[in-house]
Amino acid sequence: MTDDLLNSMALAAGLETGDSTADSSELDEPTFDRTPAGHLSFSWGYPDNIQIIIEGLHQKNRELWGEMTVLFQRNVDTRRRVLLNRKRINFRSTSHAESHDRYLRKRLDRDWRGRLEYIAEICENQNVSGTPAEWLDERPLPGPIEFHLNPVLEAGEHTILYGDGDSGKSTLALAMALSVAEGVALLPGLKAEKSGRVLYLDWETDPAVHARRLRAMMHGTGKEVPTKHIRYKRMHAPFADSIEEIRGEVVAHNISLIVCDSASMASGGLISDEVGVSAFFLAARSLGTTVLSIAHVAKSNDSRKPMGSTYWFNQARACWEITHDQTENESRYSIVLNHRKGNNQQRKRAIAFRVEFDDDHSIQYHVTDPAAHEALNATLSLPRRIEHWLLQNEWKTAAEVAEGLDTIPRKVNAALLNGQRSGRFIRGGAKRPFIWAVAADELDGVTHNSTSNSTSNSEPLKTRDSPKGNLSKTDNSGTPLPTTTTNIDPEELPW
Repeated sequence: MTDDLLNSMALAAGLETGDSTADSSELDEPTFDRTPAGHLSFSWGYPDNIQIIIEGLHQKNRELWGEMTVLFQRNVDTRRRVLLNRKRINFRSTSHAESHDRYLRKRLDRDWRGRLEYIAEICENQNVSGTPAEWLDERPLPGPIEFHLNPVLEAGEHTILYGDGDSGKSTLALAMALSVAEGVALLPGLKAEKSGRVLYLDWETDPAVHARRLRAMMHGTGKEVPTKHIRYKRMHAPFADSIEEIRGEVVAHNISLIVCDSASMASGGLISDEVGVSAFFLAARSLGTTVLSIAHVAKSNDSRKPMGSTYWFNQARACWEITHDQTENESRYSIVLNHRKGNNQQRKRAIAFRVEFDDDHSIQYHVTDPAAHEALNATLSLPRRIEHWLLQNEWKTAAEVAEGLDTIPRKVNAALLNGQRSGRFIRGGAKRPFIWAVAADELDGVTHNSTSNSTSNSEPLKTRDSPKGNLSKTDNSGTPLPTTTTNIDPEELPW
């Protein structure tokens, strides 16, 4: 019986045969590429005609996992056969490689072990290595920090927007995404600087909800809905497990910003597990895009940080807390964004909006003063609260400010002195107790009318008349105060 006849009989039985290439040193290097979906593809041409596709590459508990599909086509006149269909493989496990090698040799006698070793090396480089090392002194001087939406969304970094449930996080995130996609800030006070396409990954609701909100926001601006600027994907698996699929979307559609709604589901529910949270951040970082993740806060959150492991706060480059205030049966609510963390920039002032909606037919954001809302005022920093109170109560002592804000006088004194050094507050009176006011320069742009419709009709407060007494930046003896901005420890104050 000839070899040709044996091969024909094996082919009719659904088996593949061929000359064994057991020596891996003779194995040709494959063509390495990515599929349109972002999966890793390794192809060996004639006479092997083998393609191996790796999906869902991710690291978990120091193991490197993926799903492997093996395809074989004898020649151009025969259909492509599936020798292995999406079987899990641990590239750091010798037993996994041996098991797949034995199975594949039964289907087609080739050097599978050599191929798997080559693929494992490439997968390690793709998943772990990062960018090539370089000398920092040889890198060109970088320009100023770039923002998609200044000062909230820094380009190329991971920002977390967090708050209680039903605080308007998802709607605000979509408004930010729309601002980036359109290149025009729909949120007054925020500056759209770098536009780009957006990928909205949703673990919580469905596309109909977001499509309705998108049209309502555009209706509020009087503009047409943008075409193919925001791509939506409903998610079921954790972010890290879906990284290759997500990468495919990023590459295929030139995505600049990814919105993860929400971070707890994107991490597979492992919000308190440091390994799970780190896996989420590492996977997001590997994409090289800007990421905005939506997170929740604990019910009793004195630290004002996202729910779960401290890694959420520590790993993010910027964190903004959203607080919500709404009266029942009103078609409006107010929100304030507090900048709780910024690795690459100074902490910014709180940003507040009044949101007006009409059964989702129209959604509009207007600037407002966060300190004017009692529920939002409590979330602000002490200097901001002092500033607002002094704008309403001219020239008061530190004790009067502390009483008005129901807080500790020592902390108020420290905040006033720090603010004086930075030019935020001015001091009056020739002797103690001194009286305080907001510096004239700080009045510019401070919104006084919390019911204004937009930034354009929000007028800054006027400067007030100064009281009699010494307003210069000197101490009680006439010695000029130091201009350093070193913070003062409240515990070291004499009062």
